[in-house]
Amino acid sequence: PNKNTILYLDANNMFHRAYHAASVNNGNPIHYFLNMVYALKMSVKHLYAFAIFDGENSRKSREEIYPEYKQNRTELKDKDGNTIDLKPIMKMSEEILEHLGFNVYSSHNIEGDDVIGILARKSLDKGLNVVVVSSDKDYKQLCQYSPYLNIYNTQHKIITHQGNFEEKNGIPCQYYVDYLSLIGDTSDGIDGVSKVGKVIAQKWINAIGGIKEIKE
Repeated sequence: PNKNTILYLDANNMFHRAYHAASVNNGNPIHYFLNMVYALKMSVKHLYAFAIFDGENSRKSREEIYPEYKQNRTELKDKDGNTIDLKPIMKMSEEILEHLGFNVYSSHNIEGDDVIGILARKSLDKGLNVVVVSSDKDYKQLCQYSPYLNIYNTQHKIITHQGNFEEKNGIPCQYYVDYLSLIGDTSDGIDGVSKVGKVIAQKWINAIGGIKEIKE
């Protein structure tokens, strides 16, 4: 309340959601993307709006830490087995965002969600209410930093923040990174602890604490 809101859109996330929805329904991905972005602009009152894309060679900074990062992902192929080039329609999506009043940004060698994480924390330090728009669960770790940080999953119409975090995720928000580390992330090619799934991870965290305490 009584705070100006800054909106950070995970543009790659929304673009790929639009692309896959269009593919399933044999539709136009740009049409789907336009509808998604316009609905977002109309539903969230904000003073500033940023759309962040992955930069060129965006995996580089993470692969330097963990070479196996996303190595399990394959390129998109058409029905004839040819690689699909998304750059032209990605460029069109950037133009749509600019026309709808978003500041569009990307940074070389850095994924968009890392950029959003940095900018979101800086915005919180300036006293702004922050809304991050993405269906990527990893953003939930940002909730630990402020009660004015909101993660909006437009796909499922769910808003996550400190006030409802434990109810929705089964653990306190300050342990979310520990939780993800325990269970791993198959979509990113990251292994968790052997035989530890969501239920066991939640049980350990609630009974013992974070990874440091669990190891001890």
